[in-house]
Amino acid sequence: MSISFNDQWRAQALGQIERDPTVLDRLVAICPDWEDIVETVWEANQRRPIKAGQVRAR
Repeated sequence: MSISFNDQWRAQALGQIERDPTVLDRLVAICPDWEDIVETVWEANQRRPIKAGQVRAR
């Protein structure tokens, strides 16, 4: 079974956050609208699911 790019990226991001809890603080400092961007993408996915989300069963 292969691991998708998204799964690898997610694992790396979570690992980095565990090692350095300031990662998210730095992300928000670089891009203050980060939280709004994530929320907008999530809302768009609720209205019309992103194709990658349809492939994977949760």
